[in-house]
Amino acid sequence: MRCIRTVLVTLPKLLRGVIVGLALQIDPVAVLDTREALPDRLRVMAPDLVIIGLRRDEDPGIGETLRAALLGAATLLLAHDRGRAWLYGRDGGRRTLDDVSAAELRAALVAPPD
Repeated sequence: MRCIRTVLVTLPKLLRGVIVGLALQIDPVAVLDTREALPDRLRVMAPDLVIIGLRRDEDPGIGETLRAALLGAATLLLAHDRGRAWLYGRDGGRRTLDDVSAAELRAALVAPPD
């Protein structure tokens, strides 16, 4: 299995460790603590997967913006309270994960929506 080139954005350290420890072949190519010029920075890195920790009361609409900017990459958005996640697939699909668990995250990342 090839490694999934992944960029982690605005995620707390503990959550980064949980995601990397899901026994997936995640290769964290960058950890970004800010979203300044995010689409441009991500285009240069060309990741397979972007995982973003949403801010309190933030809408998951950033997923649509990134999907348009990063054709070919999947985007996982994690709600501030970590209870919900949104996975945007490489080809336009979107899946909402309610009351998300580590096992559910792992399954979604292995088979992201098209």
